Amino acid sequence: MKLQKKAFLHWGTFCLILLLFMAVQKSQAQPVMVVKEIGSGNLSSTPMELIISNDKIFFRATDSANGIELWASDGTPNGTVLVKDINTGPNDSFPDNLEDVNGTVFFQADDGINGVELWKSDGTATGTVLVKDINPGAGDSFPNVLTNINGTLLFAADDGVNGFELWKSDGTTAGTVLVKDINPGAGGSIAVAVGFDAEVNGIFFFHADDGSNGAELWKSDGTEAGTQLVKDIAPGSFSATPGSMVDVSGTLFFAANDRTTTGRELWKSDGTSAGTVLIKDINPGPTNSNPGQNINVNGTLFFGATDAALGFELWKSDGTSSGTVLVKDINPGAGNSLPVSFGKLNNSAFFNADDGLNGKELWKSDGTPAGTVLVKDINAGQASSGPAFFAALNNNVYFSAFEASTGGELWQSDGTTSGTMLVYDINPGPANSGPLFLTVLNDTLFFSAVDPVSGKELWSLQPPFRITLSPQNPPILIPAGGGQFEYTINLTNVSGRSVSTQLWNMFTLPNGNPFGPTIGPVNPNLESGASASRTFTQEIPGGAPSGQYTYSFNVGTFPNTIDDSDSFPFTKLSAPAAAQVTSLESGEWRVLDSETGLPVSDWDRGDLVHARADEVIPGAFVLEQNYPNPFNPSTTISYQLPKAEKVSIIIYDLLGRQVRELVNENQEAGVHSVKWDGKNQAGQTVAAGVYIYKITAGQVRQVRKMVFVK
Repeated sequence: MKLQKKAFLHWGTFCLILLLFMAVQKSQAQPVMVVKEIGSGNLSSTPMELIISNDKIFFRATDSANGIELWASDGTPNGTVLVKDINTGPNDSFPDNLEDVNGTVFFQADDGINGVELWKSDGTATGTVLVKDINPGAGDSFPNVLTNINGTLLFAADDGVNGFELWKSDGTTAGTVLVKDINPGAGGSIAVAVGFDAEVNGIFFFHADDGSNGAELWKSDGTEAGTQLVKDIAPGSFSATPGSMVDVSGTLFFAANDRTTTGRELWKSDGTSAGTVLIKDINPGPTNSNPGQNINVNGTLFFGATDAALGFELWKSDGTSSGTVLVKDINPGAGNSLPVSFGKLNNSAFFNADDGLNGKELWKSDGTPAGTVLVKDINAGQASSGPAFFAALNNNVYFSAFEASTGGELWQSDGTTSGTMLVYDINPGPANSGPLFLTVLNDTLFFSAVDPVSGKELWSLQPPFRITLSPQNPPILIPAGGGQFEYTINLTNVSGRSVSTQLWNMFTLPNGNPFGPTIGPVNPNLESGASASRTFTQEIPGGAPSGQYTYSFNVGTFPNTIDDSDSFPFTKLSAPAAAQVTSLESGEWRVLDSETGLPVSDWDRGDLVHARADEVIPGAFVLEQNYPNPFNPSTTISYQLPKAEKVSIIIYDLLGRQVRELVNENQEAGVHSVKWDGKNQAGQTVAAGVYIYKITAGQVRQVRKMVFVK
């Protein structure tokens, strides 16, 4: 029995390591890294409130010397800096409610003298100043709902006399003034909550209570005369409580309750009383449909709402009653699918919903029932992955999701099942890295996340390649008997280093199934900044099914990791019924070089640039994945230095404990490598499992994972 138990434990250990290795392997295609370790060691800096201004990311973060203060980053370690220690020493100024107004960041902060007041920053210490002490002395004005209206900041604040009212600022003390005391006296009028305000065509719409008409829809152009009640939707002192406000093609959509016949339903406004109307009584009578989280996708509003018969499901609206319809009863019958956490990519809304079988998982919709589908059951079975915090980058949407073996991590999707995958298991194994505040700047995704070595820090992801397809003479119509089309493909290395990748094409057939590749995967290698462009001819055989196809090229790691992709449609016309052939094996799906007319077998010759890493000074710092991985007895860690630096490489276990220091010396620019023999500092062989290796080179810090097996 003891022998059986021992064998079982070894098998269980092997399976665990295999699962962890699979998670590691999925993460190697894209450079995901800590931008800068602001908090020393594994002490977290906890970056929050990421916004973009002047080609930088501004955020609040903490370090042991300065407390919670304003930081900015250009995406590099040296360019990630404390902007100003507003509340000097270890005290916190706690910058919050950041808003960009034409290159100036406005926010609330506490300098320890004037209370929580309005500040601004141009990204420099000298340009980071108190705008105005609105509530004089140590009192707090708590500036909130900061919004850029035509280059002027509108916001709510409490001056200690008028309560929370509407203010504006041009960035000067004299130009920071009360717009209007909507609720006269100290009562205040403005509710501070998410979704209670929106900008539409240069007009600020917001939720306010003047003390007579209840909480209703107001608007402002930044002047006292132009700050008006739009409509008393719930007559008299009753409150309509407008919320979930969003701009849809120049019209304000929002939820409100008229307190008479319809309950809380979907409304719209053009800024006039007559143009502020109920769109549709989705849940008829005084019962609420509660239109909730929403997103505008190319002029169509997607949102969740309740119907008595169907529960809380996905709806869409074009602003008309007839155009406001249930998209799909995802959880059939009276069950609720609860669509929330909306994002968008191209012409589709992405969201999380529960179909009653798979838990809260990733869905997408093009606005049709057939086009509203489960993208992937990430956390298999009835358990939920809870996808949230969507951000689109190139042809993928990135988001946070939970999977049992990897925890809550960063995922990506191109809208297909095979193209939905873990990007990187930042916090190895089932622990969560908890990606938050996903923000895209200049083709780079920034976010905050936790790993056991660095704690919670600012991370970035930049897919190394960009790919574009340019079809000749669209729209493309292929005759029933077969034909061909020509297109140009362009591939560019944007990573700052010489990188190899894989490239392949795919078809999406008229029935929605994938087919291919007919070229690749091939392995181009491009120097930093290099581009390769070729024109190809794709043949379509007569036996191919008729209908609309999507033709795409992917760059990444074949077949499942897609760093970037591009596509275009074409249509194959129908043959007479008696002559139709629908076999994919009929005829050849050849790709020809348009210049020579010859079949293409490789695309990594001719125009593609090859560069050996050991022959060039690297253009950027790179920490490579160790090889082999998993390994036993040893593995090699390679890295590239663009300039001479003091280099440290340390191995940690998953608890953040130091296992072995491999390098601690000054090194010249170039390509370097070091071997680890799987032993700790005392020369003892370590236990099998996942380990983290961290390199520090000057101000640069990066980490990766590896698996030691026995």
